[in-house]
Amino acid sequence: MNRLFTLVIFSFIFSGLVAQPYPVGTLTTTYTDPARSNRSVPVEIHYPGVSAGNGVGVAPGTFPFVVFGHGFQMTAPAYYPFADSLAERGYIVAFANTENSFSPSHADFAKDLLFIYQTLIAEGSNSSSQFMGHIVPRGAIAGHSMGGGATVLSAQYGDSATCYFTLAEATTNPSSITAAQYLTKPYLSFAGSYDCIAPYSTNQLPTYNATTAACKWLIEITGASHCNFGLSNAQCGIGETFSGCANPPLSQSAQISTVLSYLYPYLDFYLNDNTPAQATFDSIYTADAGSVKQRTCTAPAGIVKVDGQRLNVYPNPADNVLHIDPQPGQKICLSDIYGQMVGDWTIDHTLDLSALSRGIYIVHAMDLSGQVRSVKILKE
Repeated sequence: MNRLFTLVIFSFIFSGLVAQPYPVGTLTTTYTDPARSNRSVPVEIHYPGVSAGNGVGVAPGTFPFVVFGHGFQMTAPAYYPFADSLAERGYIVAFANTENSFSPSHADFAKDLLFIYQTLIAEGSNSSSQFMGHIVPRGAIAGHSMGGGATVLSAQYGDSATCYFTLAEATTNPSSITAAQYLTKPYLSFAGSYDCIAPYSTNQLPTYNATTAACKWLIEITGASHCNFGLSNAQCGIGETFSGCANPPLSQSAQISTVLSYLYPYLDFYLNDNTPAQATFDSIYTADAGSVKQRTCTAPAGIVKVDGQRLNVYPNPADNVLHIDPQPGQKICLSDIYGQMVGDWTIDHTLDLSALSRGIYIVHAMDLSGQVRSVKILKE
């Protein structure tokens, strides 16, 4: 309880409250993938609504999204604690309700996740969709167990997501561990020390090591089980009983709350352009003494951020040209939000952005003493 309390307090202090939680709307629909012989892809969507209920209108505003893949023989209701809490915070969450048989195709499931991701972006400009004008084209692909493996595997078919996260990711066939080399975007992986269905050492750890993401985190929650990353499920529970890992030390509610304490700032930073959320995440990571953790996050070489010193740039958002207030001897570089350099150091104070794609970038200015000031910009 003390561990959970600490994580919740950090999340509360640094992330701040959602001013007014959105009511949760739900929708079940089926998308058709013409690239795969018109494959039907049933989807269940939870979203910020004008009111709570099935098929209600989408709340005013634009929202990023999460595409989620279920575990073997599990269904969307097992993950409602995640979907509803994220929808209340302003995220659209779409479940892939495919590959529910006893012999699922992991490759098709991975492609379904990627297809839903691309379809949701298209829905934002589809005049016949209730999501028209409500979708920010930034999203995460995520999943539990088999769905976690399919999440990683999806990168082999297209590394399209802004970021990824997995819960007790289980290795797939084709191998998600082999496919992990294609996952280059931020990746947050959760594991359980009490998981005997998809053990840490043969599933999450080798996948983490194989990804080429510039920023990645692996959180092994002490006492957490495989099935308790979702609500109770008979098939999953039977599997744990026969595998000898029933009755885990950590409660289901504590396990889910621990995951959410990380997810809120992680998604807020990468999908909602919430810069302070990065410090929130780091604080939660540091405060979490109940997990075995590792991370790799490669920032641009030589950059050490200096807090409290403002770097003035204009205009922001910028189109093709960005101006930076000059300082004697100042050098400039540009990185994307994943820490990858997209522009070399220069003494110029007018940056040509015309070759860059639309998106979020970070300008870094280093003075003669080696101190660096940074500011986030939007390239239109």
